[in-house]
Amino acid sequence: MFFKTLNDQNGAGIKAPFHMLNTGAEYVLPWVIDSYFSAIGSITARFSTNELHVLLNAKPGFALAESRFNSAAFIREIIASCLKNLTHKRYGVTLEKIEKKLQQLNERQTFMIAMWIHAFW
Repeated sequence: MFFKTLNDQNGAGIKAPFHMLNTGAEYVLPWVIDSYFSAIGSITARFSTNELHVLLNAKPGFALAESRFNSAAFIREIIASCLKNLTHKRYGVTLEKIEKKLQQLNERQTFMIAMWIHAFW
């Protein structure tokens, strides 16, 4: 699904997660866009709706602040937030199941989850 040109549908798809269509995102290389959407697609296939809610709501206001992403640190941060706020219990999901699924993701997929959560907040 390589985008040759940016049409209205693709533009909306870029603007939603990146919040910057008018600031140069339309010039992002097509593989970056494809990587994001393919990772999000594979992630949503692995997680249930409630598990995705837990990920989104575990850390309200989550921001990608570090210049270097570390998936192990990200997973620890999500788990610690769930333990503190009991977010997983609110959605009826076991913390062990979420942790196992997060650990099965590769670095790129974990980063895309972090980016998705950051874009949400």
